[in-house]
Amino acid sequence: MKFFSMIRRLNWRFRDRSSSKDRQIRQTRPGLERLESRELLAVAPFVQSVTPGTGAVLDTTNATPSTADDNIVITYSELVNGAGTASNYLLFDSSGNAVAIPAGNVSSATVANPNPNGPATVTRATISPTTPTPISFVAGNYTLFLRGDKIIDLDDNLAVARPGELVVVNTNKANASTVSMPQDSAGTLGGLTTAPLPVAGTLQADPRAVLLRDLDGDGYNDLLVANGAFDTVSIYRNDGQGEFASVPDYTLVLPSGAKVAGMVTSDFDNDGKLDVATVNSATNNVSVFLNTRATIGDLAFATKVDYSTTAAVTTGGSTPVGIVLGDFGGTPSVDIAVVNSVAETTGNVAFFVSILTGNGNGTFSGTPTAVKIDATNQLTTPTGLAVGRFDNDSRDDLVVSGATGIEVLFQQGGGGFSATAGGAFIAAAATTSVATGVIRTNPGANPKDDILATTSASGGQLLAFLNNGTGTFFDVGASPPLRAPSPPRPRCS
Repeated sequence: MKFFSMIRRLNWRFRDRSSSKDRQIRQTRPGLERLESRELLAVAPFVQSVTPGTGAVLDTTNATPSTADDNIVITYSELVNGAGTASNYLLFDSSGNAVAIPAGNVSSATVANPNPNGPATVTRATISPTTPTPISFVAGNYTLFLRGDKIIDLDDNLAVARPGELVVVNTNKANASTVSMPQDSAGTLGGLTTAPLPVAGTLQADPRAVLLRDLDGDGYNDLLVANGAFDTVSIYRNDGQGEFASVPDYTLVLPSGAKVAGMVTSDFDNDGKLDVATVNSATNNVSVFLNTRATIGDLAFATKVDYSTTAAVTTGGSTPVGIVLGDFGGTPSVDIAVVNSVAETTGNVAFFVSILTGNGNGTFSGTPTAVKIDATNQLTTPTGLAVGRFDNDSRDDLVVSGATGIEVLFQQGGGGFSATAGGAFIAAAATTSVATGVIRTNPGANPKDDILATTSASGGQLLAFLNNGTGTFFDVGASPPLRAPSPPRPRCS
């Protein structure tokens, strides 16, 4: 369901073409105004309430229901037909499996309207978990949908929702909203089993990364949200007016327990369509989803392929925390670089970046190349990663933030890297993220990237390092503490 401003829908403009003198006369002359007969627009029925409420427990053990938690009760805004039909309700468990509702367990009745501002009587539907046929429940969270186009009011013949839509009546946000219900030629519901529902007890998506990219090729940027709690990437299509649907149009499923830490897009297989990659900190891998849309405006992706971020220098997990794209091997293909927050377990026990070399066809090297961060005066516990061009060789370099500052890794000929001379730039300030870009025009024909980092020290600050054009930097100092903006002061007019 899309939300629109009422101002946009009711944006009627009236012009008074009379002279200012005429308007002044009318304003001062008393008169009678003729009342017009107007017909009120019909209002579609809707779901007023659902019990038990979100997060409440449904008692499935009581053989003789008597309390509010013994049944699922849906109260509509007016008298409707279809509320007592079991096939108009769909119940799913937390794994996305349908739970059958026996026909005899659903009933409807006319009751007094609990809303004093509505009609005197309304329809109330009751779904019994036990009578006459017990429904097979296991402990967990459940979501109830209703077929809104099958539930129609008595006076205006209007439905709760349009054909092809479902209505979610007990979502985690305790509201009712419509959900698109695509069907294939066999009448099978689409979109309900493409991604698992939240696991039992989980209510928040825990978003970890967000991007705006044109994935369906229609010229408008779509919205991608990587969800840490659900292990999914939700994709919302842009309708061309800068608005997005209230539910995802497509969902990418990550490895179970992935804990996504970052997300990037690029054309990995050179077919002219943007593909998606995520870095997963808990499963120590990168998931790549190739875009397989057949037509413009379509959303379709191949089954993910996972690539390990654990290089030969470590025997345990690498716990990656950042991901970037670039040319890190001197080939035309797009490569992936991932920084890891766990150090190697062999050699000098240095932290490292994993490089996955692209093959140009959407696949990547099976074993990542480890780029060690300076082990002599090393940066410890990396927190972020960025790509930039810092010197005069036109190669993609890397910069890493971490517990002891930031460190630059310069790419050498043949794809190797060397660490910054002297180790980390700032030995006294822990940095939490890093970014690159041209802050000022530096000497030379081609501006080189400068570096910005964030730190939680001193109330939160930005740290700026300006490039002198040859890959050496000077510290211009820290910003004032980053605080939430103060509310605007009232103005007198």
